[in-house]
Amino acid sequence: MTIQMISDQEIKSLAKSANIALEPHQITMLTGQVAQVLNYAQCVCKHNNSIQFALFKNSNIFRDDAIAQSNSEELIERAPQSEGSYFVVPLMLDNR
Repeated sequence: MTIQMISDQEIKSLAKSANIALEPHQITMLTGQVAQVLNYAQCVCKHNNSIQFALFKNSNIFRDDAIAQSNSEELIERAPQSEGSYFVVPLMLDNR
């Protein structure tokens, strides 16, 4: 894939389309910056074909559910605040 570099005239046209006033030195600066971005994009496109992505990074993501015994009373006792058998937590959403 070949990406053509951008010209000062194209930068001027883009600026006009976006209703942005640019000074001549800004046009020159933007032309160079856009050229660098396009160079990088061309480099990425060039090397993209050589990279193989793993479709399934984690091959064993599914497992059988296992029931574990826990003592909820002990957990409630360790909580900073509790009410009966529930944790008391700060209000996150305002009900207006």
